[in-house]
Amino acid sequence: MMDLREATKTLNAYSTLIMSKTRVCDTLNPKTPEEKNVIEKLIATLEVETKETMIISILVLEMITRHHEQFVFGYTGELAELTEALNRNRAATDEARKTTLAHEQKFQVKEPGENPVAKAIREFKARQGMG
Repeated sequence: MMDLREATKTLNAYSTLIMSKTRVCDTLNPKTPEEKNVIEKLIATLEVETKETMIISILVLEMITRHHEQFVFGYTGELAELTEALNRNRAATDEARKTTLAHEQKFQVKEPGENPVAKAIREFKARQGMG
C-alpha cells in the first residue's frame, strides 16, 4: 500500500523544482553560444523532470483507483493534500511545457528559403533553355 504523505511530499518537491526551473528559463536571454548551451541543458533537464513527475502522478492515481474504498474512508485528510499536490503538479508541468515550447521556437534554426526573385529567374532561364 502506498504512503499518501510520502507521495504528496514527492509530488510537492517535483512541482517546486519544475516551477523554479521554469521561472529561471523564462528570465534568461542568452547572448553567447555558451549561455544558449546552458539554457538548452536546463530545458532538457526540465523536460526529463516533467516526464518523471507525470509518471509518478499516473502511478499514484492508478493506486488510488485500485484501492479507492480504503483511501476515501481511511485517509480523507491525506487524500485532500494529495489531490492538491496533483493539481500543483499539473499546473507546473503545463507551465514547463509552455516554456520548453517557447524556447524550442526561439532557438530553432531557420533554414533560409530561396529568394523568390532568384527562384523566378532560375525558373525563367530553365523554361527558356538558358540555364
